[in-house]
Amino acid sequence: MATGRAKMELDGFLLQDWTTECGESATDVVIQNLEFVADVSRAAKVVARFDVLDCTNANLHLQTAKVPDKKYWRNSKTLTGRDSVVLTRDAGLTSDFMENFLRWSIVATGGSWKVTFRIQLFLK
Repeated sequence: MATGRAKMELDGFLLQDWTTECGESATDVVIQNLEFVADVSRAAKVVARFDVLDCTNANLHLQTAKVPDKKYWRNSKTLTGRDSVVLTRDAGLTSDFMENFLRWSIVATGGSWKVTFRIQLFLK
């Protein structure tokens, strides 16, 4: 039975392929390099999927900003353990705060920290 809705195809890519980041200091902060930040400003629909296999003594943040200047980034979602989370933006409605640019950052919360994760983006 037809519902009158056309199927929306999304173009997918990896914002970050599986990676493991680790360190020994509780004051460590690791931020995705600016050249790999995702520009989602032209997308009408955005789906971001976090997959985290390990998050020990650290917080993994998906950050968003209207412009990619370092002073405007803020956290949209924070993960603190093994988890999978999906964030969406569709026609201005969002599951969590999402602006024009997306990146990840890691903030250590204790010594000897480790984070293993992947972030997929799907855009229309």
